[in-house]
Amino acid sequence: MRQFRQERQYEAVRRAAEKEKYSVTEACRALHISRAGYYQWRSGRASVRTEENRRLAGLVKKIHAEDPDKGYRRIRDDLARYYGAPINDKRALRICRSLGVRSTIKYARHGCTRRASDPQCLAENVLDRQFYAEKPNEKWLTDVTEFKYYVGPSVHKLYLSAILDLCDRRIVSFVLRDANDSALVHETLDQALAANPDAHPLFHSDRGFQYTTRVFHDKLAAAGMTQSMSRVGKCIDNGPMEGFWGILKRERYYGRKFTSREQLGRMIREYIAYYNFNRLQRRLEGGSLLRRDRITGHQGHRAVVHLPAGPLPEYAAHHDHRQHPAQNVEPVIAPPVVPALLGGQAGVLPIALFHTVRLPLLGFAQTRRGFAPDPTRDAVP
Repeated sequence: MRQFRQERQYEAVRRAAEKEKYSVTEACRALHISRAGYYQWRSGRASVRTEENRRLAGLVKKIHAEDPDKGYRRIRDDLARYYGAPINDKRALRICRSLGVRSTIKYARHGCTRRASDPQCLAENVLDRQFYAEKPNEKWLTDVTEFKYYVGPSVHKLYLSAILDLCDRRIVSFVLRDANDSALVHETLDQALAANPDAHPLFHSDRGFQYTTRVFHDKLAAAGMTQSMSRVGKCIDNGPMEGFWGILKRERYYGRKFTSREQLGRMIREYIAYYNFNRLQRRLEGGSLLRRDRITGHQGHRAVVHLPAGPLPEYAAHHDHRQHPAQNVEPVIAPPVVPALLGGQAGVLPIALFHTVRLPLLGFAQTRRGFAPDPTRDAVP
C-alpha cells in the first residue's frame, strides 16, 4: 500500500533527478520517502500487494464514478458484494484517500417543523429512544421534510411525509404534496393503514402542528395505536427518521439543482424504492431490506397486493448483473412491483409485500443499480 500511495512522490523524485539533476538521496529526504522504496518503484517490479491495490483502485474509481455519494464504507461493501473483493475498512479507506475519493458532505439541517401555538393533544415520549423492534409493525416513526426546486427565478417547495418501520427501517408509506398541512400526514397514515390493516404499532412523531390535532389523535386511537411524541427541541428522540432524511438528501439531493416538480418527485420516488429494495446496509449483514427477509425467513401477515403491470423504470434497467459474475444473482421480485411503487403522487410500500411474495418463482434478477430480467429463465411460472 505504501508503494501504491507514494507513486506521485516517486514520480516527483524521478523528474527532479533526471531533469533538474537533483540528488536522489536529497529528493527522497525532502519528500519523506525511502531510497529503497524509490528504487524498487523504478525497477518496475511491483509486489503482488501493490498490483492488487492498483486493481482495487480501478474498481473504487468505477464505483465512485457511478455513485459519487458513497464513502469508503459503502464502497467496501460494494467491493465485497458485487466484485468478489472482500477487504477490510482500513484498506478501503487508504485506497480512497490515495485517490482523493470522499463521500458527499452533509449540509447543515434546516427543519420545516412548525410548532403548534395551541396544541390540542400532546403525548409523552413513550418510545424513549428505544430504536429497535422485535417484529414488523411494532413501532412506526414519522416526520415531514421539505425540498426545493427552481422554475426560472422562482423557488418552490415540495413536502415529503413518510412512515418508517423500526424493525428493519423500511419506508412503509410516503406522500408528496405542495403544502405542509394536516392533509399531508393524514394521507400518509391512511395509506400505511390500508396496506397494513392489522397493524397496531407505537406511533412516534415530533410535536409538529399536524400531529397535535384532535383529528389526528382520534385517527390513531381508532386504529388501536399508541401515540408517542418527542420532547420539545430534542430531534434525537426521532433519530432514525431524521437519519433517513439525511441519507436521502445527502445521496440524491444536496449538490444538485432540480428545475421542475416532476423531476424532484421522480428522484424521491425512485430513491425510496432503491432504499427499500437495493441499498446495502451493514446492519442487515450487507444485504438490502428485501434480501434480509429472504435470509432470515421473516413472516408477516398474508395479504393480496394488486399492482398494475408496466415496464421497468429507466433507472432500474441500466445495470446488467451479468457484468458482475462474482454476484450470486437470484430472482427476487416481479416486474410489475417497482413501477407501481414509483407511480403517482404518493407511494405505499406494504409490509406484507416483503414477506409474502414467492421470490424464487418470479423470474426477475436484482442488481446493484436496480432490477433486470433474469436471462437464465425463459418464462415466469
